[in-house]
Amino acid sequence: DTGSWIGVISISPEDSTAVTSGIVSSISRDKIRLNVCLMPGSSGSPVVNEKGRMVGLIRGVYSGQTTWDVLGDNDPRSHIVGGSLSLSIVGTPVSGLAVAIPIDVVRKVATEIKEKGKVQRGWLGVSIIENRDEEIEVYDVDTDSPAEKAGIRKGDIIVEFDGEKVTSSSMLAYDIRMHRPGDKLKIVIKRDDKTKNIKVELGEYSEKNIMAEFKEKYPLLFSPDKFRLEKITKPEGWYFSLVEKGRNHIGVYLEEINRDLSEYFGVNRGTGLLVTKIVKDGPAEKAGLKVGDVIIKADGRRIEKTKELEEIIQRKEEEETVSLEVLRNTKVVHIEVIVEREEKDFPFLSDFRKRASWKRLFEEN
Repeated sequence: DTGSWIGVISISPEDSTAVTSGIVSSISRDKIRLNVCLMPGSSGSPVVNEKGRMVGLIRGVYSGQTTWDVLGDNDPRSHIVGGSLSLSIVGTPVSGLAVAIPIDVVRKVATEIKEKGKVQRGWLGVSIIENRDEEIEVYDVDTDSPAEKAGIRKGDIIVEFDGEKVTSSSMLAYDIRMHRPGDKLKIVIKRDDKTKNIKVELGEYSEKNIMAEFKEKYPLLFSPDKFRLEKITKPEGWYFSLVEKGRNHIGVYLEEINRDLSEYFGVNRGTGLLVTKIVKDGPAEKAGLKVGDVIIKADGRRIEKTKELEEIIQRKEEEETVSLEVLRNTKVVHIEVIVEREEKDFPFLSDFRKRASWKRLFEEN
């Protein structure tokens, strides 16, 4: 329960057992947020309650401005602010919020791996958005997908999924993936102001789909053709750089705020994205966006997650505009931001004697 005591059992920097304690900050269907101090390398550590029973598994440190963790969540800000690369998110013990996977999800995954050697996730085959009326709208249907075979069309509004009212795109995505391939269920849609019941049999979220998702989340790892090595001679040694090309950004740092904070900032329904920092001379600053603004819509679509804004920005061509609707001092302000594309350079300087292999690589090329 929210407010309950929890403990995290991990390994200290001295390779001995480490135990830190805290409380449950909030609980949702797919994650538990904990107010607890974590040691470096705590991802994968068990979370126990006051009776010593395991209630979750640490996923990583949580922040509204999530840092790109090569072991966990990707960084939505890297697409909105501009390219960034963090090799470690926990260099010292961190006090704040952590995210844990609930024990029922851990048990389900462990059982599937033990029985089948892999995790099977349900697949419907639709792309969804939250439209102007804050409804979950289908904007694309995959060819030969379960959704297409069941008769779901672009423009349909998904009202219920397997007997539960759909309140957000993230909720629907989670519910679909928690089902198994072959599950037969009912979806209630709205089409032309009329509701319709549709029966669908879920397919399997294939390795191809998973790889496509990973490539989107971790372009540095899965898109080597987007990078190049540059040879630059410097007096103190050898220097090379890794350059990421073709990333769109508008130059803002955002925080996903909860319902209470959203109400404080004047959001009547749902939540929004709080602007916590603006890049100097970036597109957002030039357009007039300010720290403290709360973004609630982009191109007319309701926005509550950084990933939703990221997807809209990444679909833009360079110098196209994104129309933002923000709350400033509880009043609605409309701002047009020009999307920019950048090349992000990650320089590494190595000692000539310790990196002779790099010298040979440069000489060969």
